[in-house]
Amino acid sequence: MGLLVRGLVFLAFLLPSLARAEDYPPHPDLFVNDMAGLIAPDAAQRIRSELEKLKTETGVEMTVLTINSRHDFNASGSLEAYATALFNNWGIGRRAYNDGILVLIARQDREMRIELGKGFNQGYDIIAQDVINRSFLPSFRADNYSVGIETGVMATIEQIARPRAAGLPPPAVSTRTAFHARCSTSAVTSAGCSMRLPSGCTAASSMAIVSPARTAFAPRFTPR
Repeated sequence: MGLLVRGLVFLAFLLPSLARAEDYPPHPDLFVNDMAGLIAPDAAQRIRSELEKLKTETGVEMTVLTINSRHDFNASGSLEAYATALFNNWGIGRRAYNDGILVLIARQDREMRIELGKGFNQGYDIIAQDVINRSFLPSFRADNYSVGIETGVMATIEQIARPRAAGLPPPAVSTRTAFHARCSTSAVTSAGCSMRLPSGCTAASSMAIVSPARTAFAPRFTPR
């Protein structure tokens, strides 16, 4: 009986640990992890090639992740909170520069986020919002996620990753975009912008803008 009790106690401690182990999706590929099956194979290869080139030429590590829902991984908080925790858990970017980038799309949640390491100044939050509006969402509205992700990733590389690596200030965007992308200045670890995705396949689909916010999670980067 004593052995049985001890066994039950052991399981009681073990099971919560097993549950926590599923809080984040696996990370088998450094650049593209299409768990929701949204990206066509040829597009995925082009994206991977460009991200490999970006890392080789600038050192900037950028990762694309698609999932069906963050709730599949026991995520109960906001998209911003989950993206930041995932970013830190995976250790995206170089520790000395905090320059990692995560593009996260949750199809069933109809949400996406561009998460930036804290090495990016606040002006890049506005650029991230502009990239979502102009490069990701037009194709998403037409239910063409593969094209939207490829177009958006290329825009993120050219408008955020490469300018930041070159030491340039964030490119200017329209006044309207800047108004919608105002960010809090209370962050200590990462930045970024989030957006609700369209619910239908027409250009008239409604969207709710989720204001970007800098987050306050402790960073945990793994040098690569």
